[in-house]
Amino acid sequence: MTVPPLVLIVDDYDDVRDFAVAAVRALGYRTIEAADGPGALAKLEAAPDVAAMLTDIRLNGAIDGIELARRARQTRADLKVLYMTGYGDDVFEKQRVMPAADELLKKPYRIRELEGKLARLTGWRSGS
Repeated sequence: MTVPPLVLIVDDYDDVRDFAVAAVRALGYRTIEAADGPGALAKLEAAPDVAAMLTDIRLNGAIDGIELARRARQTRADLKVLYMTGYGDDVFEKQRVMPAADELLKKPYRIRELEGKLARLTGWRSGS
């Protein structure tokens, strides 16, 4: 039996993070979570088997989701990132900073949308 990938979920709103954790677990993935950029970087350091990170773009504090991914990739170049945003303005279209291998998920999202994007990033599906 294949061990499901580990996904780090980062959102500064507890309710949103709790929903994301529950949704990702329901899809069969293992999860860890953080409420901010520094916490997420610490979790990545402590858990080298994180396969993907699901992060809100607009995190409170000095490290937003884009900066978090940039810093994380300084030591984890292979880290897959799924960015979430609840804002209509597409920060990536304006700044053109999203690597081609990453994905963007607009809130509110459907579980099937989340499932498809995580599967593309990790190459894993529940039951596979």
